Amino acid sequence: MTQKNSLDELYDQLKKFHLSDGLYVIGAVNAALKYGTVKADRKNIPDWIWAWLQVRGKTEHDRRSLSIVLSRMARFLLLSSANDYKGVFLDLNNPAVHKAYNQVANLEDLEESSGEDILNSFSLYFNRIGQIQFPLQASKKTIVGRGFLLFHKLILATPTDYDFDKKFREYFGLSPIEFMSTGFAMWILSNGTLDYEMKNEIAELKHVITLDTQRIFLSLSCGTPQRYRELVRGADWKTPHKLKDMYALEPLTIMPAVKVEKSSKLSSTTYLVPQAKYLLDRASSGIFYLLGDKEKELAEKEGKTGKNPFRNAFGMVYRAYVGEHLSIPGKHDFIDLDNDFVQTTGKLPDFAIVQGDICVLFEVKTSLLNIDSRTYFDKQSLEKEVKSGNVQKAIKQLTDFKQKILTAQIDDARFSKITSVVGIIVGYEDIFSINSTLLPMLDNLNGSSVDDLQFASISDIEAIGSAIDQKLNIIEMLQKKVASPAERQWSIATLFHKDMDHRNSVLDQAFNEFIIKMGVPGFAGKSV
Repeated sequence: MTQKNSLDELYDQLKKFHLSDGLYVIGAVNAALKYGTVKADRKNIPDWIWAWLQVRGKTEHDRRSLSIVLSRMARFLLLSSANDYKGVFLDLNNPAVHKAYNQVANLEDLEESSGEDILNSFSLYFNRIGQIQFPLQASKKTIVGRGFLLFHKLILATPTDYDFDKKFREYFGLSPIEFMSTGFAMWILSNGTLDYEMKNEIAELKHVITLDTQRIFLSLSCGTPQRYRELVRGADWKTPHKLKDMYALEPLTIMPAVKVEKSSKLSSTTYLVPQAKYLLDRASSGIFYLLGDKEKELAEKEGKTGKNPFRNAFGMVYRAYVGEHLSIPGKHDFIDLDNDFVQTTGKLPDFAIVQGDICVLFEVKTSLLNIDSRTYFDKQSLEKEVKSGNVQKAIKQLTDFKQKILTAQIDDARFSKITSVVGIIVGYEDIFSINSTLLPMLDNLNGSSVDDLQFASISDIEAIGSAIDQKLNIIEMLQKKVASPAERQWSIATLFHKDMDHRNSVLDQAFNEFIIKMGVPGFAGKSV
């Protein structure tokens, strides 16, 4: 039986190591795997790390596990009392490092319990850990394509009262596409470190990344070890907090570059990149959080708490993003209920897809759960949210329109044969266990009216787009899903992934357009 370890035991082991040097070693391994775990990339990786990777990462499964566990180790190294002023070098061949690795992989979180309590504990653990681990496995091509489509193409094409490009330039000194391009270039150049004035030896990137854009991107995407601990623990950043240390939102998504304080091996202008994938996240979805947080800050200074013109406008952009995927030609008819439908009384859902006698309705809400609820999955907080706010409003919109369809109150031939309706509430941020978390609560609260309900996030919508592309009968599959007590609680992406791959014509085209716009076509096939 595998021995489980406590967080205190792990911190006692990790504090033996030099912080910055340790983060560099972890970052170098992850940099070798940044183009995917199918094949490691040797460029700019020290020979001894490469040799270790050949022994420990013989299979794709091994390499994927290494990346996930080492990324987790970087988190706990930063949260331990390890620092840059003492400690031994984190040599991957050192038995003490091997011990620490195993402690991370087998970190105990389940309290002593039995029966239903242990099942609930397992469910809660996997909900929480999934929010950290699943994003690390995301396709890089998807991350880049998503960012380019949302924060370049659609912000330009979607009519709103908010000038995204102008505001980003005003607040941060460069355009969204410049920010995205710089982050992508830095991801390519990173080998576990970045430099404040990084030397770029890749000719194709010389027109993309300049000292100015590099400095701006790093200033918006870096932090110190103390800042990392503050983002996890708050004001009492020196004191370990088990729940926060284990599951709080990963600060590397906000500050993927960590400043070196003191090292005998690295210069004082060096930034450490423990997991290069977070550079891509920052360059794409980071635009959402930068603008959202800035507008919130400005509104609070004006005493207008709750005002956020960016969030309001982004809701329209995200709606367009969902529509781009649902309208991929497939076996069904796609209906934009705002633009291709005769208005009835009451609020309408956003989209419908119809095939035969089945209809699937989509209601798009940018935000479904607050940060704490989707991070810690506290039952009381979740129940409070599903009883009010966006969830109940969306349920009412879907239910009202469903009843009009089934009682023949819709004067539109496309709905005339419908006898079965599935409703899907779509949020923006990924919540990988949202169906298994919220549907049981809503069953108790709303009863049979939510029998045909599902939740989706951005990854689920992209999976639907891939499924349509690959000619799956998504409407029949969704109908069978809601009818199955087990499958009903799966994520929508899980339903489709067993029958398809990640190909998605919308995101593939966006990725290729981004590469062409950057002028680096040579990276098109590699950066996936």
